[in-house]
Amino acid sequence: MSKPVAYRFKSPLSEEGQWEYGKEPPVGSRWEIEPLYTHPPRREWRSLTEEEKADILFPLTAAGASDMECARAIEAALKEKNHE
Repeated sequence: MSKPVAYRFKSPLSEEGQWEYGKEPPVGSRWEIEPLYTHPPRREWRSLTEEEKADILFPLTAAGASDMECARAIEAALKEKNHE
């Protein structure tokens, strides 16, 4: 995982919604601290289960779908599952 480029933090004594920003987080456990990144953290890839594959392929192959149609259906299912 990448390192934060900065932090936003709020003192327990600050007004609601009042955040401060800096390169280093403040010392002390009472601060609310949130690391900031240049890119969002990467999500882990989620594959299709055997049941999901069967649910996609069996109706298509039974209907005489081509290999390319099956590949497109699997690709669409993977895109949907990994962009939820």
